[in-house]
Amino acid sequence: MNDELKKRIEAFVKEDRDRHLNPLIKAYTAFFLAFDIIDNYVNTMLNETDISRAGRNILHILIINGGSMTATEISKQAWRSTYSVVRVIDTLERAGYVIRVAQNHGGDRRKKIISITEKGIDAAEELVKISEEFLCYQVLGGLTEEQIDIFFQILEKIRKHVFDLVEKNGNQYLYRKM
Repeated sequence: MNDELKKRIEAFVKEDRDRHLNPLIKAYTAFFLAFDIIDNYVNTMLNETDISRAGRNILHILIINGGSMTATEISKQAWRSTYSVVRVIDTLERAGYVIRVAQNHGGDRRKKIISITEKGIDAAEELVKISEEFLCYQVLGGLTEEQIDIFFQILEKIRKHVFDLVEKNGNQYLYRKM
């Protein structure tokens, strides 16, 4: 590594330390670091299943919407591109958790409805049981009831603010290529 690159790295590190004196940047960074750690922990603990986090989310979306939806409808609720949702659906279909059913929707026979299968419901129920009975208590078990209430209120406020940003700026951020 040459001296100029070392100096640039040192300058970046100093600027980064200075940026983290700002409470907003410090909280933002801590939030995403915590999320990444929690996400990795949960995925590791659920590693025994053949369903990814995205797959679990799609199964949940299908169930709460009556069991059948188009890939586009799922992608809107999952806040993911249709392309990435279709890739996960392909995996879920190969494993037998969902099926694609052709619909003559407005004369377009290519339109497919994604439906959860019995195996998919069984898997979702087991995942919910594991998550609620095991992971929730491990991940959030160190918090008091009051801290959990405050945490939930803060998350709801952040969620609402981001939804407002999406509405204000249009869906350009929601469906950009990932």
